[in-house]
Amino acid sequence: MGNKQSQGTQECLLTKQQFIKLRVGDNIDHRDYEGKYCPAQIIHKKQSKVTVTYEGYSSQYDKTVDYQKGPTDFAQYGSVSKRVANGPLSHLRIGDAVKYRPNDKSSWTKGKIVNMDDVSGQVKVQYKSHGALCKRWTHLDNQFEIQSLQSNNNGRRQNNNQSRQSYNPHSHDQHNCHDHGNYGSNNGRQSFKQKQAKRQDQMTVRTQLLLDDTEQQCTMIKDYLDGIKSGKSKDEVMKFNQLVVAGLTLFNMKVGGMRANGKSENLDFNDAFKASAMIIKKFENECKSQFGDNQSLMQRLEPCLNYMRAVLYGKKVPALPYINEYEFNQQIAGDIISQVNHAQNHVMPERMKKINDNNGHYKQNQQKLKKEYESGAYNDKVHDVDFKNLTQDYNNKNIAFGVSKEEYNRINNQDRFRYQQPDLMNGDGMDCDQY
Repeated sequence: MGNKQSQGTQECLLTKQQFIKLRVGDNIDHRDYEGKYCPAQIIHKKQSKVTVTYEGYSSQYDKTVDYQKGPTDFAQYGSVSKRVANGPLSHLRIGDAVKYRPNDKSSWTKGKIVNMDDVSGQVKVQYKSHGALCKRWTHLDNQFEIQSLQSNNNGRRQNNNQSRQSYNPHSHDQHNCHDHGNYGSNNGRQSFKQKQAKRQDQMTVRTQLLLDDTEQQCTMIKDYLDGIKSGKSKDEVMKFNQLVVAGLTLFNMKVGGMRANGKSENLDFNDAFKASAMIIKKFENECKSQFGDNQSLMQRLEPCLNYMRAVLYGKKVPALPYINEYEFNQQIAGDIISQVNHAQNHVMPERMKKINDNNGHYKQNQQKLKKEYESGAYNDKVHDVDFKNLTQDYNNKNIAFGVSKEEYNRINNQDRFRYQQPDLMNGDGMDCDQY
């Protein structure tokens, strides 16, 4: 069988006995359809079939898999997905040529590394199969799938024999990874811990920026409702309404950006979205206690909160209307640009530094909000968004509805600066997710 280093990732696979002992809630590494081992949790099990949910991905990516049909797709938690490369190929980088085969029944072919995982030694290899260009992940320590081009024929025959003898998930009971994860050398483990700590700090900052935006949007909604309740003029209420809708658009952009970043960086922002939803729930309860019997105000509150929840839950929301027919004002445009630059160069860096300096405090508060949301078993009913319910106090003559996409883009580009001056410090006009 060989020692641990020569054995590579083979000893990390789950044996049949280990699979049988798995229970709902247990964590494993599972190989996805692209060949990459990802951290996952078992959420359902029936005989040889389990349903797994991948860390950092929403439930739409949950997958039901059969151990009997793909035993080599199952490994101990963290043993491959968080294992740094420490074998003879650990020096390879993107662009390097290698010998590759997708499974032990395939013949070796020439390939090229086109991507590398930030956390583990997994690499994506581009190769040709039956004339078609294919890409698939493997681990640099997986000697049965990837080798150096310099390997001689004797080495190839030896490895082929090893493959036939040991590429069996039931034959390595004595060579399993210790502590559910062999992360390589001490330097590799230390590097991994540092990366994980940095990623966690980034998650705290990004989450807090979302919570800041959530609170700012709730404040704008409250100002809008208070304006109506206190008898503000029609023009003043209209401006409040316009600020709210502009803020909702930016909120949608913020959450959409986090979702895209989470997918590309393998980050899970679901807890952040739960914490944000809890802030919305508390704001709703506060409003109901103050003016829950005022039907006019509630008719304006509910559509705003429904839109925010729809965004957090990943539901498709329509583009909100924009306002045209504003004359270009060079001074206002210059002030806006100046305030945006000030926000990017001073306000946001200072805010992010404050969060970093008090990372533990913010993280604790975020976890508290998330737990409050989960313990409350909230199941907010989100209905389809109708933008007309969000624009009850707009000057509708100046709003563009129902135009074609081409006309929308033309007007949007032409009238880019034709807006009332927003209050950048209260969330309008600023959407920073730079950390």
